[in-house]
Amino acid sequence: MKRTFYAFLLLATFAFQSTAFAQTAVKVTPADKKIVEGVTAKQLSDYLYFVASDEMEGRDTPSRGLDTTAKFIGMNLSRWGFKPAGDNGTFYQKIALKRDAIDPAATSVEIGGQKYSYGDDLVRVSGNTTGTMTAKIVYAGNGWMVKSKNLNPYEGIDVKGKIIAVFGEGQLGGRNLVPLPAGVTQADLTGTRGKDWADAVTYARENGAAGVMVLASKFLSSNWGMVSQMFGRSRMVVEKLAQPQAGPQGGPVPTVFMASEKLSNAIFAGEAGNPLAGYTNSFALNKDFNFSIGTKSETAWTQNVVAVWEGSDPVLKKTKWSP
Repeated sequence: MKRTFYAFLLLATFAFQSTAFAQTAVKVTPADKKIVEGVTAKQLSDYLYFVASDEMEGRDTPSRGLDTTAKFIGMNLSRWGFKPAGDNGTFYQKIALKRDAIDPAATSVEIGGQKYSYGDDLVRVSGNTTGTMTAKIVYAGNGWMVKSKNLNPYEGIDVKGKIIAVFGEGQLGGRNLVPLPAGVTQADLTGTRGKDWADAVTYARENGAAGVMVLASKFLSSNWGMVSQMFGRSRMVVEKLAQPQAGPQGGPVPTVFMASEKLSNAIFAGEAGNPLAGYTNSFALNKDFNFSIGTKSETAWTQNVVAVWEGSDPVLKKTKWSP
């Protein structure tokens, strides 16, 4: 039977490391050479194009596309003579996933007495808040405090127990929810985070704010459908490894929201100014933010594909290995 690229990779790996396991060098036989000759660019291309095809739906975890891809790999491992090393004599090691998904029907958003829809108008990006949150809102410009550049949008405002609203135009990048201010680069973020410089989330955590609300920039507004889909549902985590989110310094992550253009404008209606209209000064708003969240627990399954390629050494072949 023709062994393909997967079998050859494992063979090569053990061949290069053979001196760590045996005193004699591995001999490459004519049969081994034939295996190598059987690997073609067309063959590899067929496998890769199948796995990367649209029908695999991006292979999100979990998803039907990922399960189909796992079955495809398992089928080929069986054809190539690998031994299954998964659950119950199969190639598949099942993994339980869980998430506490936000239930839109049981979740409400209210600003200044007006109700808004979760998903359409507001999404939660991070945080472990459950139940009800009621807090005042303070606007803090782009939220970046950089002492070396004499930037401190929090000067003169008290953020403790409040929602920090921040706004900045430009494309999001990396882990920054709001782009760096003009004239500031990553190289300027020196010293201790939270003391010498801070983004809005770090400042909120260090100063006891209830959370952060990212207002709708032009970039965010034009991509709101994708944003609401991405953050409108909670991320699946491995059930055995689930743990509370932690901030950059190990503390809890403040609750972070993103607001649609409609909600962002409503927040600043009748206030001292509107960032979406060019207002830049920091100030405390008069409105209350009321957020009541309802969740429902969901469980799903995914799998690792696990196989064993036995070596030819008669002694090592009987050795039982453990992770």
